[in-house]
Amino acid sequence: MREERIRVLKFLGKSIVFIGIFLFLFMITDKIFLAKNENLYNYKSFMAREKNSIQLLVMGSSHSMDGIEAREVDRILKEEYGRDILSFNMSVTGMRLEQIFYRFQEALKTQSPSLLVIETFSCAPQSTGTEESINRWSLDYVPLSKLKLEYIEKNVEEDLKTSFQLPFIKYHSRWKELTKEDREILSPEKLQEKIKNQGFVAPEKPDFEGQADDYFLQDFTVFTEQNPLPEEYEEYLGAIIKLCKEIDCKILFLSIPYKEQADFTNLELIKYNNYIREQYVDDTRVWMYDMNREINSLNWGYEHMTDEGHVNNRGREVINRKLAEKAAMILGEEGEK
Repeated sequence: MREERIRVLKFLGKSIVFIGIFLFLFMITDKIFLAKNENLYNYKSFMAREKNSIQLLVMGSSHSMDGIEAREVDRILKEEYGRDILSFNMSVTGMRLEQIFYRFQEALKTQSPSLLVIETFSCAPQSTGTEESINRWSLDYVPLSKLKLEYIEKNVEEDLKTSFQLPFIKYHSRWKELTKEDREILSPEKLQEKIKNQGFVAPEKPDFEGQADDYFLQDFTVFTEQNPLPEEYEEYLGAIIKLCKEIDCKILFLSIPYKEQADFTNLELIKYNNYIREQYVDDTRVWMYDMNREINSLNWGYEHMTDEGHVNNRGREVINRKLAEKAAMILGEEGEK
């Protein structure tokens, strides 16, 4: 009987060691095989921040990726408004409200921001056929958790769920195209070089080369029509606002100027912004700054754009300055909790 127990314990011990080694090797290979892009390094950079050090958190789509540079916002806040805070741009390519709600909950595991900036192009319901890619950019780099499993169950197609739970299934075929950058993900020194920024930082953007017209000269303030959000988006916004109230975090809905992207014009976005303003904004805990509706007062034109959907360096400078101005007003004298 005693010998049998010893054999069982030895077997269990070997099994535990084997499983431990397997999981260790799996985690290493999983890191190596994941696609390397700005969304990966953005997440890694966020997780490298000191706990509860971020006061201003930006979440949105490529509009805020191109339009907001957190380090520059902080510089303006400090030099012109005397606010010494840390901002972070956690925007993700194509991010919609469902991803914002999920990633914001993940963010609250390590941070407790004073101001959440939601870029409103993410609030407009669109079907672009890129839902899987957007979910990949938002989820694949985040460790598996109860929260992630719940998101996958609700928002990912049935035949893709397993590969979202275990991203290695999606990326294992990359072994033929692995590069030096893939291997360097295991080097703390090399990784540190990639994540030193405060979230996504847009590269230099060329000036607009298309055919300029008088589109930005029309009076955008006259557009007062509202487009209601889908019920699902109402639920996400309500949940985000509730979370922010619980942690004493204020919200700024920010609409970044553009003309048209994916057949969706800024005039359509203004309608959704008008609805959000009417239903959610109280100028006490929740604010709206619709730069699309205020285009005329900004003297905005194609000289601020790199294409019809995104800003260039000049446009980014305007947005950084306006965001800093609004953040200083909302955060008040202390600028932090």
